[in-house]
Amino acid sequence: MIENERQYRVTRAAEVRFTLALDAAAGRAAPPDIHPRLIEAQQDAMRSQLDDLRAELRDYERSAQGGTRLPAVQWTDRPRSKAHRSCRARSSEKDVGGATANRTQA
Repeated sequence: MIENERQYRVTRAAEVRFTLALDAAAGRAAPPDIHPRLIEAQQDAMRSQLDDLRAELRDYERSAQGGTRLPAVQWTDRPRSKAHRSCRARSSEKDVGGATANRTQA
């Protein structure tokens, strides 16, 4: 997901490079030592990546024009897991399991 103008410019440049590479690949003959299916798979992968880049660019452009923009999530906003809490408090799995009424593994 593109979050700022710099990432937008980088993604736009990548889109141009992928487009040029696909055009160049379509215009040249396949080397005789490479199976045609392999070349086709490579071009399909490049087309798929190009489609992903274009979708990200469209989403960013839509949000930049005043559309819906998702707020950035900070690590401090994320809920803490039981494992994280137990490590932080230096308690065991048994202590954490007992505190939440869950059974521990044998």
